[in-house]
Amino acid sequence: MDILSVFIRQRNSKYYVMVEYRDNDNRRKQKNLGSFNSSREANKLLIKEKNKLLNNDLIIPNKLTVESFLREWHSDRYNKLSITTYNRYELIINEIIQFMGNTELQKVTPLLINKFYNSLSRLSEKTKLQYHRLLSKAFKDAYRLQYINKNIMELVEAPKPKKFTANFLDPVQVKQLFDGVKGSRYEVPVNLAIGLGLRLSEICGLEWSKVDFDNNIITIDKVSVWDEKNKIAVFKEPKSESSQRVLTAPTELMQLLKEHKEKQKQMGYDTNLVFTNENGTQASSASFHTPYRNYIKRRKLPDVRFHDLRHTNASLMLLAGVDAKTTSKRLGHSEIGITMNLYTHVMEQLERDASNRIENLIYKK
Repeated sequence: MDILSVFIRQRNSKYYVMVEYRDNDNRRKQKNLGSFNSSREANKLLIKEKNKLLNNDLIIPNKLTVESFLREWHSDRYNKLSITTYNRYELIINEIIQFMGNTELQKVTPLLINKFYNSLSRLSEKTKLQYHRLLSKAFKDAYRLQYINKNIMELVEAPKPKKFTANFLDPVQVKQLFDGVKGSRYEVPVNLAIGLGLRLSEICGLEWSKVDFDNNIITIDKVSVWDEKNKIAVFKEPKSESSQRVLTAPTELMQLLKEHKEKQKQMGYDTNLVFTNENGTQASSASFHTPYRNYIKRRKLPDVRFHDLRHTNASLMLLAGVDAKTTSKRLGHSEIGITMNLYTHVMEQLERDASNRIENLIYKK
């Protein structure tokens, strides 16, 4: 919309502050910003609105509700987001709408947003931060599209999750876990997670065509995720360009994969997937986590999340002397800072080791 002018119109004994603008179809339109019994009061608003116009802050009043805007905003992202992110947005938006859906978008305040966050007491601060990020993106777009005259999310303090500390297994526990899953359907994913630091979605999306047995190389360029809305496992590209990577794998791991591929043939599985559900269909985290946790608990194996096996790979690499940049690249992190922040416990230990080495070198005979 293109705002042309703001002026006062008198009708009978009333004074109306009007705004004239061109709509999206280039038609000239006018809208009432307020009515008054005296020209003095009308002029006060006129000056205020003209200042807004000069500062590009004047927005045409509208009755657009939070629900209407968020539904449209979400729908517009169908081809821009992964299916899992799109579905996650829908769940968050439904909860926002339940709290403030009938509120006019132009009347949403930082106080209302904070009240909404307080209503999410059952959720962790980390999860609340996801809601905050979605609202920040939506209101930024609403401001850009001139539905609102300021982005009120800039005035809302983001939830502050506790700093995440990664759990990891030591070499003795790794050996214990390897022995405990040997011969089970969990042997391959556990070895891929600890040996290469793969995410579960990457393991479920790994295809035999991406496993180069001649050169001990595995290419990661696809993930398998659960589409909650349609209740099926689907393939998609990794979440970032850096997640697509080529990894050199340990010889022992490649031998395990050879044996596993042969077992699949013997079981009659006609699939290009390295890891599948027990019936040979495409796997995802939805069909893996609960059975895996039950399995390790029954056998009294090291009780950590499956994702902590990826953290174990990272920690062991760093402790073995692999530099942070290489570690970050193998993990598929977009920035080395992510690696440094996640594994501060290891970096602190390495820093102490460095100090001890310097001490032994220059201060002790």
